Amino acid sequence: MKKRKFKKRVIALAVTCVLMLTVFGRMIPKAQAASSTDKPLLSDKEIITKACELLGVKYKLAMKGTLDYYAKTVYGRDQIENTGIDCTGLIFWVLVSHNSTVKHTDQANSSLNEFPAPLATYYWHNGTSPYSDFELKRGGRSAKVPITRNKYGTYDKDYYNADNGGFIDPGSAVIMKTEDPSDEHGWIYIGYAEGGKQGIKDLLQKKYGITGIRDEDIVYNRKEGNHWRVESTAKPRFTGYNVQFYSGGRISVVTPIYKTGVVISNRRTSAGGVCTGTAVFKLAGLTPDITDD
Repeated sequence: MKKRKFKKRVIALAVTCVLMLTVFGRMIPKAQAASSTDKPLLSDKEIITKACELLGVKYKLAMKGTLDYYAKTVYGRDQIENTGIDCTGLIFWVLVSHNSTVKHTDQANSSLNEFPAPLATYYWHNGTSPYSDFELKRGGRSAKVPITRNKYGTYDKDYYNADNGGFIDPGSAVIMKTEDPSDEHGWIYIGYAEGGKQGIKDLLQKKYGITGIRDEDIVYNRKEGNHWRVESTAKPRFTGYNVQFYSGGRISVVTPIYKTGVVISNRRTSAGGVCTGTAVFKLAGLTPDITDD
């Protein structure tokens, strides 16, 4: 009799376990689906790692790293080494390389939506009156692009200070206005790192797993501070010295090295012209507020 009762209890317990596993098994996919829906559209690691792939590439006005401005064909580094890329082209290329678009939601600016992302500083300027009307879209999911700093019309050059009192977010697109439109500039913010060239190398390695950065691809001026960006610049940037020696070991020639093209820099402003303000568009860490079926 006792054996029968014990056997019934074991069977009941087994049935209960099976039912519980079945219920949890049905719940897990739903939880996973919810977490994938909440996943940011783009991460700062995706943006910064991609931008750093082009370090050392030459500057070329109006080049965007694609076959055309519709970005049906996106070039790799080997092709861009031949074509070059400009400042907003670097931002454009990073976005389309991740199958992302940034377009206006305001119908007054709908004529600027012919291309998958803003092609020049002018296109970004048109999204700041007075708040961002840009929308980031990737894989059928969309999110409003917030402006974390809007200082157009001022001479405040510390672009990395957000309007809320903190620093802007790594992976943000920074667009700078100048008195002469030909001096306007754009770049991608990396973050804060002390220690000069070695400091930014350490940050990129520890936070993003980026290694192999050459000193010649880093522009550092200790007077400019500890906020770093990746940019494609037309203005020559001083990156160090080339030292040549006589056979006896004495220095013969010291030549300063200036670079244009894609570099990492701690500059606070554009290289040329008088800054009349900056706007910063947060691109990383945005969770979708719209999901297409």
